[in-house]
Amino acid sequence: MPSRPAQEDHTVVLNANGLSSFYGNRQILHDVSLSVAQGEIFVIMGASGSGKTTLLRHLIGLSTPNAGEVTLLGNPLSSITKPKLYELRKRIGVAFQGGALINSMSVIDNVELPLRQHTSLDDSTIRIMSRMKLDMMSLHDTENMMPAQLSGGMLKRAGLARAVVMDPQLLFFDEPSAGLDPVTSAELDELIIGLRNALRMTVVVVTHELESALKIADRVMVLAEGRIVALGTVEEITQSTDPRVQSMLHRQVRDRQPVGEEYLDHLTEEDDI
Repeated sequence: MPSRPAQEDHTVVLNANGLSSFYGNRQILHDVSLSVAQGEIFVIMGASGSGKTTLLRHLIGLSTPNAGEVTLLGNPLSSITKPKLYELRKRIGVAFQGGALINSMSVIDNVELPLRQHTSLDDSTIRIMSRMKLDMMSLHDTENMMPAQLSGGMLKRAGLARAVVMDPQLLFFDEPSAGLDPVTSAELDELIIGLRNALRMTVVVVTHELESALKIADRVMVLAEGRIVALGTVEEITQSTDPRVQSMLHRQVRDRQPVGEEYLDHLTEEDDI
């Protein structure tokens, strides 16, 4: 298992203050605040419909909350100009739930895409950098394959390679374990920890998968119905007396019994809010 370095740098790279969000008359987020320190693995977790996806969209600047402020790498998103937001996004990486690869392009072409769009590097350097990231994901034999030829776990890792090809300061990873078997999920957990350690990046993971969250996180925030019900270290979360957190913990213990259709449905459940 990759070693977990002590979190000595307390520089805040992501801050959200008092976020509230509505879809029509329905309130999705209720006064959500959080801060993430440089080098931290921060996990946002909750069941489907808890507001995780809406929160993620606000944190990366894809949508604007009805109230509150997000500050990303020192930049308040409510007042940033479009050109500055474009430049800011070069400093972050986003690994989407399904990999989000372009089906008509090979794996290596997908990974190279951010470098070709946002840098003036020559073709040889771009190819070398992209191959290095594929090697980090144990995908060195897949560069000429098409996305349709990859397994679910390989798609996730290829999407992750593209997300980190420009060595971002801050990586967002949406539902890394969704739809994966337990062994592949565990391998991806180790990869997330290893990436943080090797590239010195900050990682924000959005997930509903408890076992993965407790394995990789420095701190965990639990959402329920758009509200923060727990925020702290793994030890603090597991010792929480909040009944909603306890229900989540106990349900996970029950779900880890022999796998049936209900458990598989849980693994592939997507957060649609």
